[in-house]
Amino acid sequence: MGGELVRNASDKNQVRNARKKERRTREQELNDIRYVLADRRGRRFFWQLLCGCRLFELSYTGNQNDTFFNEGMRNVGNKLIADLNDAEPEAYFTMLSEDKKEKENGSNDTSGPGRNNDSGGSSIDAGLDDYSGADDADDNDF
Repeated sequence: MGGELVRNASDKNQVRNARKKERRTREQELNDIRYVLADRRGRRFFWQLLCGCRLFELSYTGNQNDTFFNEGMRNVGNKLIADLNDAEPEAYFTMLSEDKKEKENGSNDTSGPGRNNDSGGSSIDAGLDDYSGADDADDNDF
Protein backbone atom coordinates (compact mmCIF):
# COMPACT_ATOMS: atom_id res chain seq x y z
CA MET A 1 0.00 0.00 0.00
CA GLY A 2 2.85 2.42 0.72
CA GLY A 3 4.11 2.64 -2.87
CA GLU A 4 0.77 3.34 -4.48
CA LEU A 5 0.37 6.63 -6.30
CA VAL A 6 -3.37 6.20 -6.83
CA ARG A 7 -5.79 4.26 -4.67
CA ASN A 8 -8.85 5.12 -6.74
CA ALA A 9 -8.28 5.51 -10.48
CA SER A 10 -11.65 7.22 -10.91
CA ASP A 11 -10.59 10.03 -8.56
CA LYS A 12 -9.31 12.77 -10.89
CA ASN A 13 -7.46 14.54 -8.08
CA GLN A 14 -5.52 11.40 -7.16
CA VAL A 15 -4.67 10.77 -10.80
CA ARG A 16 -3.57 14.38 -11.35
CA ASN A 17 -1.46 14.37 -8.17
CA ALA A 18 0.12 11.05 -9.16
CA ARG A 19 1.07 12.45 -12.58
CA LYS A 20 2.60 15.52 -10.94
CA LYS A 21 4.59 13.34 -8.56
CA GLU A 22 5.83 11.16 -11.43
CA ARG A 23 6.89 14.25 -13.42
CA ARG A 24 8.72 15.70 -10.41
CA THR A 25 10.46 12.40 -9.75
CA ARG A 26 11.53 12.04 -13.39
CA GLU A 27 12.76 15.63 -13.56
CA GLN A 28 14.81 15.05 -10.40
CA GLU A 29 16.34 11.92 -11.95
CA LEU A 30 17.26 13.88 -15.08
CA ASN A 31 18.68 16.74 -12.99
CA ASP A 32 20.82 14.22 -11.10
CA ILE A 33 22.18 12.89 -14.40
CA ARG A 34 22.82 16.44 -15.64
CA TYR A 35 24.75 17.15 -12.43
CA VAL A 36 27.00 14.13 -13.00
CA LEU A 37 27.48 15.02 -16.67
CA ALA A 38 28.42 18.63 -15.90
CA ASP A 39 31.87 17.54 -14.75
CA ARG A 40 34.43 15.71 -16.85
CA ARG A 41 35.01 13.17 -14.07
CA GLY A 42 31.29 12.43 -13.97
CA ARG A 43 31.20 11.97 -17.71
CA ARG A 44 34.23 9.63 -17.48
CA PHE A 45 32.41 7.60 -14.80
CA PHE A 46 29.22 7.45 -16.88
CA TRP A 47 31.27 6.39 -19.92
CA GLN A 48 32.83 3.54 -17.93
CA LEU A 49 29.34 2.36 -16.91
CA LEU A 50 28.33 2.31 -20.55
CA CYS A 51 31.52 0.43 -21.45
CA GLY A 52 30.71 -2.26 -18.93
CA CYS A 53 27.29 -2.81 -20.45
CA ARG A 54 28.69 -3.97 -23.80
CA LEU A 55 25.97 -2.16 -25.70
CA PHE A 56 27.30 -2.82 -29.16
CA GLU A 57 28.47 -6.38 -28.67
CA LEU A 58 26.65 -9.53 -29.63
CA SER A 59 24.95 -11.01 -26.57
CA TYR A 60 24.77 -14.52 -27.92
CA THR A 61 27.56 -16.78 -26.67
CA GLY A 62 26.26 -20.28 -27.33
CA ASN A 63 25.66 -20.70 -23.61
CA GLN A 64 22.11 -19.83 -22.60
CA ASN A 65 23.01 -18.47 -19.16
CA ASP A 66 25.85 -16.29 -20.48
CA THR A 67 23.62 -14.97 -23.26
CA PHE A 68 20.90 -14.06 -20.78
CA PHE A 69 23.46 -12.38 -18.53
CA ASN A 70 24.86 -10.36 -21.44
CA GLU A 71 21.37 -9.31 -22.49
CA GLY A 72 20.73 -8.14 -18.93
CA MET A 73 23.88 -5.99 -19.08
CA ARG A 74 22.81 -4.57 -22.43
CA ASN A 75 19.35 -3.85 -21.02
CA VAL A 76 20.93 -1.76 -18.26
CA GLY A 77 23.04 0.00 -20.87
CA ASN A 78 19.97 0.75 -22.98
CA LYS A 79 18.27 2.31 -19.93
CA LEU A 80 21.37 4.42 -19.24
CA ILE A 81 21.51 5.59 -22.87
CA ALA A 82 17.79 6.46 -22.81
CA ASP A 83 18.22 8.44 -19.58
CA LEU A 84 21.34 10.11 -20.95
CA ASN A 85 19.50 11.17 -24.10
CA ASP A 86 16.57 12.50 -22.09
CA ALA A 87 18.82 14.47 -19.75
CA GLU A 88 21.49 15.78 -22.12
CA PRO A 89 21.23 14.64 -25.76
CA GLU A 90 24.73 15.82 -26.74
CA ALA A 91 26.47 14.20 -23.77
CA TYR A 92 27.12 10.87 -25.52
CA PHE A 93 29.06 12.61 -28.27
CA THR A 94 30.93 14.72 -25.72
CA MET A 95 31.96 11.59 -23.84
CA LEU A 96 32.93 9.85 -27.07
CA SER A 97 35.13 12.81 -28.02
CA GLU A 98 36.71 13.01 -24.57
CA ASP A 99 37.44 9.28 -24.58
CA LYS A 100 39.06 9.57 -28.00
CA LYS A 101 41.25 12.46 -26.77
CA GLU A 102 42.30 10.45 -23.72
CA LYS A 103 43.28 7.53 -25.93
CA GLU A 104 45.24 9.82 -28.23
CA ASN A 105 47.06 11.23 -25.21
CA GLY A 106 48.29 7.78 -24.20
CA SER A 107 45.55 6.40 -22.00
CA ASN A 108 45.81 2.62 -21.72
CA ASP A 109 42.05 2.14 -21.97
CA THR A 110 40.86 0.73 -25.27
CA SER A 111 37.29 0.17 -24.24
CA GLY A 112 34.22 2.04 -25.27
CA PRO A 113 30.55 1.23 -25.00
CA GLY A 114 30.27 -2.29 -26.31
CA ARG A 115 33.98 -3.05 -26.38
CA ASN A 116 35.44 -5.17 -23.60
CA ASN A 117 38.80 -4.07 -22.25
CA ASP A 118 40.69 -7.28 -21.48
CA SER A 119 44.01 -5.48 -20.95
CA GLY A 120 43.31 -5.15 -17.25
CA GLY A 121 43.74 -1.38 -17.29
CA SER A 122 41.18 1.33 -17.56
CA SER A 123 41.01 5.03 -18.07
CA ILE A 124 39.77 5.22 -14.49
CA ASP A 125 43.17 3.90 -13.33
CA ALA A 126 44.94 6.33 -15.65
CA GLY A 127 42.86 9.25 -14.38
CA LEU A 128 43.31 8.80 -10.63
CA ASP A 129 45.75 11.70 -10.54
CA ASP A 130 42.87 13.94 -11.67
CA TYR A 131 41.15 13.46 -8.31
CA SER A 132 43.39 15.75 -6.29
CA GLY A 133 40.35 17.79 -5.34
CA ALA A 134 41.11 20.75 -7.59
CA ASP A 135 39.02 21.06 -10.73
CA ASP A 136 40.77 21.63 -14.02
CA ALA A 137 39.72 24.79 -15.82
CA ASP A 138 38.11 22.77 -18.61
CA ASP A 139 36.30 20.25 -16.40
CA ASN A 140 33.02 22.06 -16.80
CA ASP A 141 33.30 22.81 -20.51
CA PHE A 142 30.22 21.05 -21.73
